[in-house]
Amino acid sequence: MRIGDLINIDAESLGYDAHAVGRIDEFVIFINGGVPGDRLLARITRIAKNYAVAETVDIISPSPFRRQPMCIHFIEGCGGCQWQHIDYECQIYWKKEVIRQALKRIGKLEYVPDIEIYSEIETHYRNRLRVFPVKDSSMLGLRKIGSHEVVPIKKCFISNLGVNTLSFAFRGKIFSKNSKLKELDIRSYGEDQTMVSCTYNANSPSIQDDIDKLFKIPGVTSVFYRIGESGKFNLGYGKPMIKETVNGIEYNISPNCFFQINTEGLKVLVNLVKEFAGGNNEIVLDAHCGVGTFALQVAGNSKTVLGTDISAPAINLARTNAKDNQINNTQFQNGTITQLIKKLKNDNIDLTILDPPRSGCEKSDLQALIQLKPDRIIYVSCNPTTLARDLCELSKSDYKLQRLAMVDMFPMTYHLEVVTLLVKG
Repeated sequence: MRIGDLINIDAESLGYDAHAVGRIDEFVIFINGGVPGDRLLARITRIAKNYAVAETVDIISPSPFRRQPMCIHFIEGCGGCQWQHIDYECQIYWKKEVIRQALKRIGKLEYVPDIEIYSEIETHYRNRLRVFPVKDSSMLGLRKIGSHEVVPIKKCFISNLGVNTLSFAFRGKIFSKNSKLKELDIRSYGEDQTMVSCTYNANSPSIQDDIDKLFKIPGVTSVFYRIGESGKFNLGYGKPMIKETVNGIEYNISPNCFFQINTEGLKVLVNLVKEFAGGNNEIVLDAHCGVGTFALQVAGNSKTVLGTDISAPAINLARTNAKDNQINNTQFQNGTITQLIKKLKNDNIDLTILDPPRSGCEKSDLQALIQLKPDRIIYVSCNPTTLARDLCELSKSDYKLQRLAMVDMFPMTYHLEVVTLLVKG
């Protein structure tokens, strides 16, 4: 097998990425654009020791799970979605299978409970979108999968109405072809709250003109800008924060803080965490607490909630959000889980909530948590492979996986959100 070779191959499954999976003489081939059940003509584009990558050239026999994508930009190669060409029920099936296989193979778990499935709307769910300048153009778009090439877009079918209000900018009506813009980050909540954050490669006199044009777009309430990806966001015009309400609690959100991109899905996620947490908790530790997303939700059924996060801006917002919502039994600290645990001494923790980034928990934090011996752990994860790795470590310390749920926060993509409940002994 050589790069450029054409092969006939059957797509058998979907993995945790944008590719279908097939095999030739048990050698794994990852096929871009495939659907389980397809018979494909594919071209080899990469060869590694244990696998190869191929792109679909022609569909010899289509899968019954293949469907016509709703968006022309998907057909053009836009990487904002990866699974638009796959029937939605098929997407759910393979997301469940990805979780199950990860927990069995990587997590080495002998028992995996039934996966509870929660799915919401399939389209127009994103409240945040990052777009990039198209080379030698004033238009904006999204990158192709595995590439820095930008596909120009006019509308995004998985983004909400507020984000798509900026389609005026997507079409080249705001930024000039010679603009120093590197990235445009749009967040939109409700009907009339849209925050736009511009990252520039260099300073330029045209930045103020860009800000003035953006602020005139209906619904835009904040325009921020910064120079370089590590630069500080400056408020160019409008309100310093926007707000989102989830299950009666209002959150202040700034341009450099994480908040879930699917508000309706977040409500489901929050309700699951509250259900798994139960009531009458003495002390709850919310690790990776961010702006207080889960901490403020479980505070009503807990005596004390301690939150920690390595992001100082997020911790400041968590404190503000607690004060604004008149929640007085929370304490937030900037730092790692390990640093907070060292201060707890002999405090008995009923429950710990973990919600780490895609890379999973830091090994030192996980070991510190194991030494703390909380009665229960809720682990929220957007990456089943690192979740499985961490659950493997927790299972060695006698934590049993009791409940397992998948919230499809990201339809039309391979991304997902998992919520697990682990009980000691």
